[in-house]
Amino acid sequence: REELLEDPVARALGARTFYGQPVMHAGKTSGALCLYHKTPRLYTRDEKDSLNLLARFISLEEAHLQHEMSLRDLIDVVSHELRHPISIIIGYAHTLKSHRDRLDQHILEEILERIENGAKRLEHTISEILEVSKMEKGMLVMRKEETDLLSVLERAVEEMRAKGVKNPLYVKADQGLPPVSADPEKILKVLIILLDNAAKYSPESSPVEIHAQVHADEVVVSVMDRGPGIPVEDRLLVFEKFYQVEEAMHHSLPGIGLGLYLAREIVQAHGGRIWCTDRKGGGSVFRFTLPI
Repeated sequence: REELLEDPVARALGARTFYGQPVMHAGKTSGALCLYHKTPRLYTRDEKDSLNLLARFISLEEAHLQHEMSLRDLIDVVSHELRHPISIIIGYAHTLKSHRDRLDQHILEEILERIENGAKRLEHTISEILEVSKMEKGMLVMRKEETDLLSVLERAVEEMRAKGVKNPLYVKADQGLPPVSADPEKILKVLIILLDNAAKYSPESSPVEIHAQVHADEVVVSVMDRGPGIPVEDRLLVFEKFYQVEEAMHHSLPGIGLGLYLAREIVQAHGGRIWCTDRKGGGSVFRFTLPI
């Protein structure tokens, strides 16, 4: 009776009997189907089964609708992201074909470099899509082993420097950092995603720092930058598929919003957590944990 009095619908109807069936979506309650009556009564098995069946049907329809929306988002964002490098490659290829004999060596090298960069951007986008697809099908295998985390951090820095990142990169780790049970290649992937983001949104001259510290029974890895920071309302959403702080179809920097989603799934598959906060003095801090 007290629960009915707290329900505004029950109060409005003057209901004295209630039966509810939750509507589930993605493992969470998204709503409820309810029966109210103004007189006390017991609900029959048929009534309960019918409501349960209807709730399950709505759950399936919600999942189907969500799938369709995700597919439309994927097509829109990927089409937008692929169009730019494809245009670059086609445009410069046409220039080479039509004017190669009139171009000096310096211009030729610059054109070839831009074609190569466009191809790498295409490769990166397609790679992210394939990895997420594998993960959602349960095909992305984690090969965990005793891992020296400091060596993985150093490898990530070397890869970023090899990619031509101009930001100074610094690694700082607790002395005697213990080994962790992890897939070193997947953790390297997480670090590259976080470092890519940090470099992409930071001034070229500003340093990007990586810290690894032991807290209780886990290691906390922090990637810190001096970029514009992330608004509080976006700090959970940035780990969702296709989400970008800038509107996806008008963002000025490359990316389709899958990197941080992929990073979250890898970290959670290791039994860890990942989150972001603001940095004192400006910028963002992305942190993730790995159990010791």
